[in-house]
Amino acid sequence: EDDRKDCIQAAVTECLTYWRSFDPDRSPNPNPFAYFTQVCKNGFAKCWRSLGYYHCPESKRVVLAMATSIVFNTKDY
Repeated sequence: EDDRKDCIQAAVTECLTYWRSFDPDRSPNPNPFAYFTQVCKNGFAKCWRSLGYYHCPESKRVVLAMATSIVFNTKDY
């Protein structure tokens, strides 16, 4: 549970770090939701790897499920 909270905090920190990098003029079809979803997912995964969970065979699936549940505010994991 504490690791999950740490990863959520890392995802929020990544959003705050990279929010200025979003430029709708650089893309023909700007989608801020997709950009920030990917930033959150990458931040969550970076924290997950730093905690040492990348050795688990199902780690990628778990990270994706947890990051998606954060974005959509569900608890599917």
